[in-house]
Amino acid sequence: MQHAGSAVVFSGTTVAISLMALVALPVPVLRSIGIAGPMIALVSVAVAITLLQLGSPQADSLAQGGPARAGLEQLKDSDIGTGPLSPFEALIDGPDSTLVAGELGRVEGVRSAVAVDERLVTVIPAGDGNSAAGREPLE
Repeated sequence: MQHAGSAVVFSGTTVAISLMALVALPVPVLRSIGIAGPMIALVSVAVAITLLQLGSPQADSLAQGGPARAGLEQLKDSDIGTGPLSPFEALIDGPDSTLVAGELGRVEGVRSAVAVDERLVTVIPAGDGNSAAGREPLE
């Protein structure tokens, strides 16, 4: 939230200030855009900051019933877990991503790791990737 929030505030404020420059023009249509535009940008920033504070939802909170919930329960009951719903991607700085995938697959809390291509590895955590337990292998 800290980095994303400051980026949203900075860019929204920049847009609002830029649009305010239209107020100085003698054309009424552009002047109206210069008045309304900053308000839209600032409201958008407020909404984005509010939503960023809600955080990432975990798989358990998304579906409370129906086929989506049934699929989630089947993943849990099959001992696969919710990790495949939110995998991580690791960019490799080297030529052998297969070797790195093998090493990452042995990390505690990682269900599996697959070399997608020579520089990218997809890591599937044992837990929900949006939970603290699911993100723990990244640390």
